[in-house]
Amino acid sequence: MAVRFISYDPNEPGRDDTALVDVIKKYGPWAKLSDYSYAVETSVRPETIMERLKQDIEPYDIVCVITMAGPHCVHGHDDLDDWLSRKL
Repeated sequence: MAVRFISYDPNEPGRDDTALVDVIKKYGPWAKLSDYSYAVETSVRPETIMERLKQDIEPYDIVCVITMAGPHCVHGHDDLDDWLSRKL
């Protein structure tokens, strides 16, 4: 299964992003990379994920869905490094 990097920039600080994050997490096992980015293990294609995410974002938001591949490097977050080591 592939790991997708999903990143978003709400361009409106403080906006409630709970619905969007819930959708992202439902795609499969996930790891939070930063406040607005996740790695998700899923067989769903990036284009399909993007179409679904568009239902919970504003037109001026920035969203990226990218297929990840190793190798990787992580500093300061051992759990994330372990997760990526297992998934990539």
